[in-house]
Amino acid sequence: MRALLAIALLVGGLLVGGLPRTTAALAQEEGPALVVQIFEAALATGDNEGMLDLFAEDAVIATLNGTYSGKAEIEGFLNALVADHFRSTSSDHQVDGDTETHLAVVSSDQLRALGLESLEARAEVVVRDGKIQSFTVTYTDESLKMLTEAIAGVPPQETTDPEELPNTGGESAPLLPLALVGGLALLAGLAIRRRLAPAAVRTEESRDR
Repeated sequence: MRALLAIALLVGGLLVGGLPRTTAALAQEEGPALVVQIFEAALATGDNEGMLDLFAEDAVIATLNGTYSGKAEIEGFLNALVADHFRSTSSDHQVDGDTETHLAVVSSDQLRALGLESLEARAEVVVRDGKIQSFTVTYTDESLKMLTEAIAGVPPQETTDPEELPNTGGESAPLLPLALVGGLALLAGLAIRRRLAPAAVRTEESRDR
């Protein structure tokens, strides 16, 4: 119901006094909750320009696989999301001053290729003057575990000398699993390091004894 209301406000609010208004102009007059819903609507339709327009010039996006600062880096990140058919279904929206938080169930082509329908995360979005200043995404421990196990289950690619390959005249098959690991390995690596760090500390302490 809230999503339908947000879309109604967005569509209805674009015209005031017969004059067209931009998404950013509407967002500046509304609170963080509507800004986030406008962002999610733009993401769902693959509207890169509409999403980027909601971010401040010095905005920061922080996710498990990296931090993106400024509009140039953020634009590249958003383009990658759209290309990967990234989708987010949010719930439990809370607003405290200029900060909005919500739960999100996310999906993408890469996740589906790993056998994962979706992952869960919590997002914190800081909005000032209608512009997103920061967008921080933290995945749940259970989702990190699922991602790590899914990537660990991808068989390693064997390298073969091209001269040893038979010439069949057809096109070579793409190394999809390898591409997936390249795109998501950092996510799993961070998760693994986070889980192994306490064990490493205990090992060092035992050596000192």
